[in-house]
Amino acid sequence: MALWGNIDQAADKPKYLNTADTAAVEGISAAEAATPGNKAKGVQHPGWVLYRTYTDAQGNTRHKSETLVAMSTISGDDNTDDTTIGIDPVITIGTQPSPLSVTSPTAATFTVVSTINNGGALSYQWQVSTNAGTTWSNITGETGTTLNISDTDQEYLTANQFRVIVSSTGATSVTSNAVTLTIA
Repeated sequence: MALWGNIDQAADKPKYLNTADTAAVEGISAAEAATPGNKAKGVQHPGWVLYRTYTDAQGNTRHKSETLVAMSTISGDDNTDDTTIGIDPVITIGTQPSPLSVTSPTAATFTVVSTINNGGALSYQWQVSTNAGTTWSNITGETGTTLNISDTDQEYLTANQFRVIVSSTGATSVTSNAVTLTIA
């Protein structure tokens, strides 16, 4: 009797694992192993992969993928996650917008750089607060990684604060730091 099968179903998972490890094992096809999200999680081969996450000392979610049985083919995926394994997608803001001080009529430009661990598409919504961050309003049409404000824009007022909400399907939205625009 083989210790494993080549169909991604509970009955074919490697037999030598304890209950906790069995729950963390995924059968990964060649197509799934090639996705950017799975590569980012450390998947290197198709086959049976033991996948876990942990939180490091800085509070970052880390991924650990261990190939238990490398296989050229595995089929019959019993999961609904045909492209990525493990946890839900996580959005990370790598570069926060910075506060700006400009001289009128110079335009102000805020930028955010963010990533998602499964290679999914990110969407952005910039917001403005005119009362020191107590309430926030979406800025119509500002849905990119950069917010450009000219001196003709209503939001072009000194002491207004700006932030961006970054979202993606299946992920928890992340809000950037609030930054202030100062106009001299």
